[in-house]
Amino acid sequence: MDKAIKKLRKKYIISASLIAFSVILFMLILLNVITLIVFRSFDRNTHEIIHQAAHSYNYNSETFLLSDMETNTDGDYIIPRSVDSIDSVTLSGEITSKDTTQGWYSAGGGLMFRLAMNGMEKFAYREYTFNKNTSKVTIDFNDDSTLRFEKYALLRESGVTDDNFLVSIVWWTSSDNIPKDDISLKLDSITIHYNMNFMARSVMQLHYQDLFNDKIPTVLNETSSFFLITDRDKHIIAVCSGNLPTHFEESEISDIMDIISEGSGTMKINSGINYEYLFSEKNGIAVYSFIQKNSTNRTSMQILVISIILGIVIFIILFVIIVYISKKIVFPLSDSFEKQKQFISNAGHELKTPITVISATTDLLERKHGNDRLLDTIKAQSDKMGNLVGELLELSRLSEINENKTQFSNFSISDIVNNTVLYFESRAFEEKHMLEIDIDEELTMYGDSRKIERLMGILLDNALKYSDAQSKIRITLSEQKGHIILTCSNRCTEINQEHISHLFERFYRAEESHSNEKDGFGLGLSIAKVITELHNGNISVSLRDGIVIFEVHLPKRGGL
Repeated sequence: MDKAIKKLRKKYIISASLIAFSVILFMLILLNVITLIVFRSFDRNTHEIIHQAAHSYNYNSETFLLSDMETNTDGDYIIPRSVDSIDSVTLSGEITSKDTTQGWYSAGGGLMFRLAMNGMEKFAYREYTFNKNTSKVTIDFNDDSTLRFEKYALLRESGVTDDNFLVSIVWWTSSDNIPKDDISLKLDSITIHYNMNFMARSVMQLHYQDLFNDKIPTVLNETSSFFLITDRDKHIIAVCSGNLPTHFEESEISDIMDIISEGSGTMKINSGINYEYLFSEKNGIAVYSFIQKNSTNRTSMQILVISIILGIVIFIILFVIIVYISKKIVFPLSDSFEKQKQFISNAGHELKTPITVISATTDLLERKHGNDRLLDTIKAQSDKMGNLVGELLELSRLSEINENKTQFSNFSISDIVNNTVLYFESRAFEEKHMLEIDIDEELTMYGDSRKIERLMGILLDNALKYSDAQSKIRITLSEQKGHIILTCSNRCTEINQEHISHLFERFYRAEESHSNEKDGFGLGLSIAKVITELHNGNISVSLRDGIVIFEVHLPKRGGL
């Protein structure tokens, strides 16, 4: 395959690969942006659910199932709340009698606690009474008439502290006509109604079950979360441990409150676990919700890594497909080019014979009949046709790069350039041009010396043909970073920038109006380009201030 077609295929592969890479990269970025948006939306939904539930909860009351409470040695239930902030207490239970026909019966007990009065701490109790058909009893802590300091309280001091109170088992039963042992009272729960003194009350410990009645939203179970409730002065009212395995100690809660601020942010809790928190306030109640970020970040990173690996795999597959398709795409061009070269080669060889016959016959006629204007015209045109066929065959042979490298060897390019310039000195003198040379001595390279000589000849011939009258032609040869740099420049005011990009095209001639006045067929620079590519170099042309500059870069080991 010709080098130009290889370049075309390479450009296609690079362009298609860049497009595929750009599309895959865009899709990866889009995927990860969408993932981040989804996670952020998920976090916002989680915060919103927590805040809505937290603000709707009644923090002025709290219910305990007595079956979940610890008991003392007397069987009394220990309620871990101070009575200082209690307005009232509602007991729920069921009183029953073995005699279902009984018209009236009752049973009762008491709530026992320590009470500070007149600088002294006393042991006190408030009695409760359940009558027949009563399921709830409320004890008003603001009514001092229910307050007692004697009797049963003196006997039941076990487990009472300043931060709790006791709910006793049944102290007494009463009825008109049935034995007292036939009456039973089972207490189920106690509901504490607080006053507005948040500073005096104990911190409420909540669970998600308390807020959602065992219908906990799925999003709250998919990530670690909890929340804190405070008043406007940041006095902690309640702590919901959410789905954490353990409750927070009061010291941990205080440390958290010292760090967080109103608004939003992140902080490390529980041995360095990163949490995002969000603040909201409504009706004097402030909610701080906390959501673990480590799991979200870890999932995002896993998605990123997986998407990158998948992107690389897809790109490799697409690259293989692109390479395969590129071969199919350039095959018609390669096949057409090969057929074109074969046609030129066959036509050139077929034309050589009649041109040779015409030239020989013209010579015989000239010797037989003497000089004749018509014979001179025939001879000139046959010579011109012979030169065209020769250049076409040369161009065709040079396209077979591998075959043309059999003549490569080390040679002195300095000598080649000097000798070529010497050949053209007489012609330059006759055409009133001045040759200026700047050639570094003893420069060598690996290649075909005859083709490099042909290259130099083409550049000098082109410069002499298309130079302004009595102008200077400059030739330089130097070495830079392992490359041989050959330049040939001449002034040509009749050429413009539009022509520059077409000079290496076959049969292109810049000065169309003078095409018949100049020898040549527009193939010389095409041959020069092929020779340069044969040596793994490159040739370029530029126009600067009316001066045409051809510059050839040849690697010293270009033939290897």
